[in-house]
Amino acid sequence: MPTNKINKKDPALPIPNTSPFTIQSTTKPSPAKTPDPNSSENNDATWSALADPFKEPLVMSPILVDEVQNVKTLRKQRSSQFNSISKKDFKVFPKIEDLRNSNGDKLKLFCKKVDHCSIVVDFSNENTFAELKNAKRHALEQIIDYIGKYHIPKNEALYSQIINMVSSNIFRNISSQSGINGEPFDPEEDEPLLEPAWPHLELVYIFFLRFLESDSFDEFLARKFISQKFILQLLDLFDSEDPREREILKTILHRIYGKILLLRSFIRKSINDIFLQFVYENEHFNGITQLLEIMGSIINGFTVPLKDEHKVFLCNVLLPLHKARPISSYHPQLAYCTVQFIEKESALSEPIILALLRYWPKINSQKEVMFLNEIEEILDVIGIAEFQKVHIQLFQRIAQSVFSPHFQVSERALSFWRNDHIIHLIYSSLDTIMHVVLNEVYKACKLHWNQSVHQHAYAVFRFFMLSDDQLFDSCIENIRYSHEQNQASALSRKQVWSNIHKSAASRFPNQYCSAPPVLDYIQNIPSHSSVIDQLDMIIDHVIQENSSPNVYSNQSPNLSNQNISSNSSQSVPFYDSYQDISFSFPINSKPPLTPTDSSNIYYDHAQS
Repeated sequence: MPTNKINKKDPALPIPNTSPFTIQSTTKPSPAKTPDPNSSENNDATWSALADPFKEPLVMSPILVDEVQNVKTLRKQRSSQFNSISKKDFKVFPKIEDLRNSNGDKLKLFCKKVDHCSIVVDFSNENTFAELKNAKRHALEQIIDYIGKYHIPKNEALYSQIINMVSSNIFRNISSQSGINGEPFDPEEDEPLLEPAWPHLELVYIFFLRFLESDSFDEFLARKFISQKFILQLLDLFDSEDPREREILKTILHRIYGKILLLRSFIRKSINDIFLQFVYENEHFNGITQLLEIMGSIINGFTVPLKDEHKVFLCNVLLPLHKARPISSYHPQLAYCTVQFIEKESALSEPIILALLRYWPKINSQKEVMFLNEIEEILDVIGIAEFQKVHIQLFQRIAQSVFSPHFQVSERALSFWRNDHIIHLIYSSLDTIMHVVLNEVYKACKLHWNQSVHQHAYAVFRFFMLSDDQLFDSCIENIRYSHEQNQASALSRKQVWSNIHKSAASRFPNQYCSAPPVLDYIQNIPSHSSVIDQLDMIIDHVIQENSSPNVYSNQSPNLSNQNISSNSSQSVPFYDSYQDISFSFPINSKPPLTPTDSSNIYYDHAQS
């Protein structure tokens, strides 16, 4: 007669169901009868006093796990599963470290605890199952401690048991506030809906992470259970509103990407699908920020030259993320990814900058400031050859931002002239950029409503004047001519409207005909002479200041070089009445070309 025996030669095998620690159900629920929580049948569960191979059995009061019902929400069903479990008695086993027997006995007890932790506890009510919650928490803490101290055998059954335990705990329907308020979750205004079962979920995630990071982890065995379906379910969990869960999921997915090489291509493709669905369908996914952080780390590891697959991802997936409305929640991570591509292959700077200009916001000032930030990060890492391919289109856009009605946009655009590397790029195409920008800088000096913008624009105007005298004079003549043309056009329109008004008054003498509003606007246009006088006043003011040391002498090829120490810096004052505000320009200092490297927000690159 066959008997079930434990193979002592292979302690990694899980204990069969005949073990004294087998989970037993004291009740037999009938499939045709709905369980009644108030019946005595649910309250008669008792602990079995069985022979204990670990000397003293540990008995406690009965803890019953009710069947968890699937709760329907207004969110559509996703691929993440929810486990409906049967009624089981949760038994408390001795602590693993209390065993003084062989490591084989400790491993057997570890397997039983892992299997027991597959029981999912209902956290919908804080006052129920308190003993069960504490018992499972202690069991999870013990298996986490074990996996950090002892070697995990390379056994297929054990790996299957571990992955099944993790899957039964973390894969579930993601709750959402959309089922309560009727509106999508807004991370900028709404408080996130925290996961009530986080005390257990956190420990399960930590256990899985320690398992992936352990020295005994075997890729060949793990990829049988960490399949493509497992990855898809894991990616669905990134839509959780709980930021704690998204952060630890980010680390786990990164570890899987680094450990299991055969899944790398599938992981990238699956993340691309989420990005495309986010951009072109619903514009809602809570984990876009974390997925971009993972992609930033992946891009950082791409080999050079880049594959066509990676360039297609940049142009068709990554860059369109700039046009999504919730960009403010993930823009720093998105900008990091684009800069990483340029550092890998500088020729990609042209399509990236042209895409940014194509997606440039028209009315969203906050988004425009983000784009200007990203443009500056890109300019910090490109050379003169790449810059000259796009400098005309780029500075036409920057010139419009200089005279933006929103003062933050205008100040951010003017701050480009405080970046040493950008100034070096500007000098490489000064004749073109000055013609494009100077007129808008002048208008910001005199016509902008914000006084701070006046001061910033005056510093930039002074920079251009001291850079190249002949080129500056040529640009001023163009500005004068442009204002003359505008004045002549305004007078012509005024005359036409005046004739129309007189004709209407003569045809209908008994009716009052008010002057068209455009006449009031034209009459308020400053005359050409007043505009030129203001321009001459600014130029005269700069000439008077020219007796002070030239702060750009070390950069301009047309000005005399001065012997200035490399550690010194000089300040560019504005008007005499604004001495408390100034720009500081380092002299003879080489700017860092990759500032994002020092502020890399990603994790564990040394171990990746």
